[in-house]
Amino acid sequence: MRRHRLEVAAIVAGLATRLVFWAYTGRVWEDALIALTHVRNAVNGIGLTSHPGDGRVEGFSSPIGVLVPLASEVVVRGSGLVALRVAALVAFTVAVLAAAAICRRLGIGTWPTGFVMSYLAFDFLQVFYGMSGMETEVAVAIVLCGTLAGLRGRDRLTGVAMGLAVLARPELAVWALASFVATLRRGGRRALGAAAVALLVALPWFIFALLYYRNPIPLSVRAKSTSYTDFSGLTPGHFDPLHWLGAHLAYHLPMWRLITPFRDDTLIQHAPVPDPLLVALAILLFGLALLGAWRTRGVRGWGPSLFLCAAFAVYRIALLPEDYFDWYWPPVLALFMTLVAAGLDTADGWIRGADAAGRGRARLAVPVVVAGLAVAFALPMIYRLPMERRIQAGIEDGLRRPIGLYLGAAVRSDESVGTEAAGYFGYYSNVRLMDYPGLTSPVAVAILRQAPPEQRDLPYLMNRARPAWLAVRPLDIEAIRREYPDLLSEYRVEREFHVDVSTDQWGLDLANIDRDFVVMRRVASP
Repeated sequence: MRRHRLEVAAIVAGLATRLVFWAYTGRVWEDALIALTHVRNAVNGIGLTSHPGDGRVEGFSSPIGVLVPLASEVVVRGSGLVALRVAALVAFTVAVLAAAAICRRLGIGTWPTGFVMSYLAFDFLQVFYGMSGMETEVAVAIVLCGTLAGLRGRDRLTGVAMGLAVLARPELAVWALASFVATLRRGGRRALGAAAVALLVALPWFIFALLYYRNPIPLSVRAKSTSYTDFSGLTPGHFDPLHWLGAHLAYHLPMWRLITPFRDDTLIQHAPVPDPLLVALAILLFGLALLGAWRTRGVRGWGPSLFLCAAFAVYRIALLPEDYFDWYWPPVLALFMTLVAAGLDTADGWIRGADAAGRGRARLAVPVVVAGLAVAFALPMIYRLPMERRIQAGIEDGLRRPIGLYLGAAVRSDESVGTEAAGYFGYYSNVRLMDYPGLTSPVAVAILRQAPPEQRDLPYLMNRARPAWLAVRPLDIEAIRREYPDLLSEYRVEREFHVDVSTDQWGLDLANIDRDFVVMRRVASP
């Protein structure tokens, strides 16, 4: 306890923060309910699928995010969400221990290591998604443990982490591949051993998916790659890579927000801290990370972590929209903040060297910076706790859950519902969804693939599919009217749902488009 008091303090503080968040807000993220719908249907004998009507559909991206609650539900019905949250608490503890060991391995001093510990304990993204039912915290622990195994030259453990990483998040295959290359540099036999262990861990699931779903690639991954990626500047007929890259870089310029407190949630519209100050902080953190990357570039086994940070930034810029998908980032940000700590430690060494003959006051610079950063990343939680409590009680439980229950009672088994909100509506209705972009609907994905890339949106899908029901927002209705003026004439409004819930807290303003929904039923043929 005395040797590892820093880790113990971080674990106690982080667990307390997460338990308070869980008890006070009760927050359940939309995508967590998509996974839990599969689990509920499996234990009810329908199958490990999103809903009846489309056959077996793998509408989730993370096998671990389904297998953990499934194992729990088999023992105790209704315990899946609790199991995911408990897994997040355990994974956080493991992540802190692994991060501290990584910092020791990289030769990072106490104060910069304390920054990494405080970031893992208090950062909003690190807390929110794990305690809202996502596999995010587990993915953080897997990447950090795999990184530590690579630094120690433990090839079999690296192989275990490689296999688990692919099962935790599909995009972490980038890290698994880089880890394999790193072990290959230590010898072909060792690399093959690590790869064999990784296959033993991951291959059973993909064989199951191939036999059960007829496709080892999740439908959700195929849906997102169909509607959210833009390769228009790289196609033979419109080949202009420089213009394509410039447009994507300009579009994703606000990505600086992801490494700053208050703004790391891309749905935040306004923060209580001025943006110029946050931009300056982002520049400081990025500069320290570059310094840390330069210092640690020759450390054996650290290359996959550097590669993941760079490759994931390219992946986000090239393939994903600017907003949303924030739960993809915590594993990468945990490594990024370790690079920041390495940069801080390097700066601390420079300061101590320059001040060796001085009064020693300059040596307080890094501790003061670390303390300031720890407070900065912890402070947003005070804002978000009451905000997330209102969102869960007023919007999720007060509006989207009742809509799902209404659809479950009104929609016949041979009818489908067109919507974008697949989580709450799907979980509480269990009806056949024609969702955009097709996370749970193979028919929706097939329709959208037929459209030109610029037309792959919800109005196009609704116009082509003509589902029996629509559960859409007013902004969706306006978009449908603008693109297909005659479509809504075939539908009659059955119910309108509205709640008046504030998503502003002391100057922190969060965008939320889920306060209004209209449920419509198709009554006429085209």
